[in-house]
Amino acid sequence: LKADAAAAGLDWIIGTWGDKATNGAAVRLTYEWRLDGHAVGVKLTAPDRNSEGLIARNAKTREIGYVSVDNQGGGAIGKVEPDAGNIVIKVAYSDGSSAEGKMAITHEQRGADTMKVIVSQLSDSGEVLETKMEIELVKIKETPAAAK
Repeated sequence: LKADAAAAGLDWIIGTWGDKATNGAAVRLTYEWRLDGHAVGVKLTAPDRNSEGLIARNAKTREIGYVSVDNQGGGAIGKVEPDAGNIVIKVAYSDGSSAEGKMAITHEQRGADTMKVIVSQLSDSGEVLETKMEIELVKIKETPAAAK
């Protein structure tokens, strides 16, 4: 996965990203290589929800899948698709109570240290629909002593 991501120019997402307004104090999103580059760990810390997930390739189908769980009993499962240098995660989700549905989370690279994350509705056929939320994130430069 690691070599393919680098070859496709999609490894830009690896690192810790935070909301621009508070430099990651309010929203923090981390993508890090796991299992010798065969998977990517995903960790989201936000005021209303914390979640952890994993991105990995199915050895048989070669599709790149995504699964996550959160601190409120919710979760999501789906797949990752590259789209013109952007990374789109399309999932079916449940929030842990009664809400469930489908959404697309698009990661648009806006510069070496900036990305926009766009959360949109997703049709049953996998088409990205109406935008529900956008947030601009900046790469957080952590010193080794501050890294967790």
